[in-house]
Amino acid sequence: MPQSSTLLLVFFLFGSSCLGHVNSEERVSYELQIAPLFLKHCGGCHNDTDKEGAFTITSYSALMKGTPKKVVVLQSDPSKSPLLQMLKGSLEPKMPPAEEPQLTQDQIQIVERWIAEGARGSDKVVPLKDRLKTPTIETKKGAYKPISAMAWVARDDVRSAEAVSGIGNHAAGYLAVGTTGSVSLRPYSDKEGAEILRSSDPVGKVAQLRSSSDGKWLVSASGVSGLGGQVTLLDSRSLSTIKQIECSGDTLYSAVISPNGKLVAAAGYDRSIHLFNLESGEKIRTLEGHNAAIYDLDFDPSGVLLASASGDETVKIWRVDTGERMDTLGQGEGEQYSVRFSPDGNWLAAAGADRRIRMWKVVSRESASINPMVHSVFAHEGSVLAISYSNDGRRIASAGEDKKIKLWSAPGMEPLGELASLKDIPTAIVMDTKSETIFVSSMDGQVSQLAMAKMVDSNIRTDSLKARVESLVEPGKELTMHQAVETEFNSTYEKAEWHPIPAKVSGVIGGDMDEDWFAFDAKAGESWILRVAASVNKSPLDSRIEIYDTEGKSLLRTRLQAVRESYFTFRGKSSDVVDDFRLHRWEDMELNEWLYSGGEVVKLWLYPRGPDSGFKVYPGFGSRHTYFDTTPTTHALGETAWIVRELKKDEDPIPNGLPIFPIYYENDDDGERRLGRDSKIHFTAPRTDRFLVRIRDARGESGENYKYELSIVPPKPDFSISCNVGELPVAVGSGREFEVTAIREDGFAGPIQVRLEGLPPGFVATQPLIVEAGQHKALGTIHWTREVPEETSAEFDLQVVGSASLPSGVLERKTPKPIHIKRVAGERVSFQVFTNDGKEPVSAATGLTLRAGGSVSAKVVADRGKFLGDIGFGTDDSGRNIPHGVIVGNIGLSGLLIPAGQTQQELVLVAAPWVEPQERLFHLRANIDGNPTTVPILLKIVK
Repeated sequence: MPQSSTLLLVFFLFGSSCLGHVNSEERVSYELQIAPLFLKHCGGCHNDTDKEGAFTITSYSALMKGTPKKVVVLQSDPSKSPLLQMLKGSLEPKMPPAEEPQLTQDQIQIVERWIAEGARGSDKVVPLKDRLKTPTIETKKGAYKPISAMAWVARDDVRSAEAVSGIGNHAAGYLAVGTTGSVSLRPYSDKEGAEILRSSDPVGKVAQLRSSSDGKWLVSASGVSGLGGQVTLLDSRSLSTIKQIECSGDTLYSAVISPNGKLVAAAGYDRSIHLFNLESGEKIRTLEGHNAAIYDLDFDPSGVLLASASGDETVKIWRVDTGERMDTLGQGEGEQYSVRFSPDGNWLAAAGADRRIRMWKVVSRESASINPMVHSVFAHEGSVLAISYSNDGRRIASAGEDKKIKLWSAPGMEPLGELASLKDIPTAIVMDTKSETIFVSSMDGQVSQLAMAKMVDSNIRTDSLKARVESLVEPGKELTMHQAVETEFNSTYEKAEWHPIPAKVSGVIGGDMDEDWFAFDAKAGESWILRVAASVNKSPLDSRIEIYDTEGKSLLRTRLQAVRESYFTFRGKSSDVVDDFRLHRWEDMELNEWLYSGGEVVKLWLYPRGPDSGFKVYPGFGSRHTYFDTTPTTHALGETAWIVRELKKDEDPIPNGLPIFPIYYENDDDGERRLGRDSKIHFTAPRTDRFLVRIRDARGESGENYKYELSIVPPKPDFSISCNVGELPVAVGSGREFEVTAIREDGFAGPIQVRLEGLPPGFVATQPLIVEAGQHKALGTIHWTREVPEETSAEFDLQVVGSASLPSGVLERKTPKPIHIKRVAGERVSFQVFTNDGKEPVSAATGLTLRAGGSVSAKVVADRGKFLGDIGFGTDDSGRNIPHGVIVGNIGLSGLLIPAGQTQQELVLVAAPWVEPQERLFHLRANIDGNPTTVPILLKIVK
């Protein structure tokens, strides 16, 4: 298809609203008015590929030629022109067909007038700027203009223009800044400079600016959606336009000059890569293969290869001289927005909507082959919008939709720190290749200038390791709390403020984009709790805490290897809920496995119980807990999730093709959900060394009242217990339930044994009641038998006492208040559990035996009294206080139920294979008035 026809065809697939009003006294233009209408309404069937009726309207000459049988446009004679009559519907077949969008009466009148005026036209290419008709709208005073693209121009590249432009001798260089309809040059040294040169030749939004390898040229990719795309080649010294090439019928997103300066590649919405001879402007070839828009391109340093990143979730590598596709890198799980070759050409990095940066080893140079992926890291909490290599290829800067700018090692992809948290979403990221300063533009029209951190100042490294070790606290030595106030000169790596630990340091995130840095020493294997107290003291600070090593790298905590891949179905999840985690292929998952998604790690607590349910995650109630101090976050419908396992320190991962997720010492909100917005980290020193702590606001906010207290203290494993009832009325021959909740402190996860003190004769209870290791609740029952001595008081108190073995010894904790028992009269409905044959009752003395991985059946028999209705025992919560990993296997849509008019129901208990041998007391509770229970029943788990 001729270039002019292609431009016009795609131009009008999205309408002709940009043509503006037609003056009745002006001659109708074929190029600006008629061709767009025909291509929009007829081009789908009558083009150079699909010539329905052997007729095409994709060029003026083809339109006037008509079909092999007749001419369809008779110049100066509308009434006899078949094309016009079909548009009006007076000649069959009516065009466009009835099921297709129709021309309006005004549009038909324009066609009629054009024919009457002689149906003049040509196949001449109309520049995009002339095709674009938009009204002039005054910019509101004080409004900012978003920056959509940037490129770095070193000072040496513009020095010859100083005499004619007066732009001065700036130490660092210049930023070329792209906005809608313009490219400007700004000097940058230590702060943003004023605009000194401007070009208004690019049409539409400048989506990308790239400089040539020698810095002499700038190339912009721009265009207007549905109208056309444009490549503009600019002299970086004067911003004069050298050449403009229109190479797509739709907007362009990327354009890049080959290292030898002879080619330019451009791509965008139309899914094709266009290669041009830069000197002549002639198209060399078009590369086809992507199934969605192409967002970024990059030549390798040799110019032999070209990489493309696309909305079809793939990155492709092409051989430039032949157009051969060398490899399709299909590991992406979302649109890929940015792709870059390393400066030596040996590595390729790409990033996009799946929030990951991937790294491949480049091997397909001479022939098509598989380029192995060597790293896949979650980089941001939102889409990764752009990446950029440092000049030496050892670092990569990334900009995310989460407004964060981060630095990574290359090719190892280890995090080197977060450089900034912006106030708005970043749009472009570039580096000064000499000073390695990073510039980032954002939606609010601002440019942030960030120095690549030297990471650690010499004042942190001057002490020898031996001296630091000697200063550390010896085992058994009494700890003295160090208390201090920050100096407010600790806002950078270089000025991290050292404190002996344990310590409590008061501070404030006061200045713009402020952050506070501290340093402390710790011995290998020592454990410390780092906590920020802010919101608990009514401070508006939403704290984030991170730990770094002395080289300024985020400190690795552990590695998690994905073993199964899944995604969220039915609906997404807020950051609080514990219930209804519906996951693809949940049948392949097991309780107590870790689930990783979006940087958050949770643990599966209860299986889905029916077709309209999902997993519950720990702790099974309230707000969900996270593990490894990861931060709870919201998950979207369809978001990817993985079942993961923790790798040992030196363990080689299994080559299963799934990602490995590094977990670092960092936290936004406390993973136990008890501190609100405050942060908490459980830290174990991997070696004897000095470590750095960074405190900041997670949103980038600050102010004089953004106060906090950082504490670094040794853990004190402990627990407390509480009971959900204060007074419990119990009827004769019946029982009532109570619930004990354990609050675990500083990593204590062992079992807690609970006993009731003061239980009189004639009553039985769940004794002992065990809060299992890692669990947070246990349910017990107090049952009034008929054999109560006359002297037993009608009311009495039971003290609830919990005990557990900790490193410090056996600890006992009581509930703040006892349970007050009242014997009451009333109608009784009682229940009893029998063996499956219905002959022998089971109790705390006899019980049921259940093999791990198997099941056991029993019968629930009700003595209804006068109660005639349904007796339900719950759904996924039926089987009260059964061991973790054991479920009631025969709950229906209505749960475990004795229907009205019946007196018994089967009870089936099923144990997962991993449940450990144990003895445990459980009971059933009826969901009727008073919630009566059975007596405690012994369940024996055996292998």
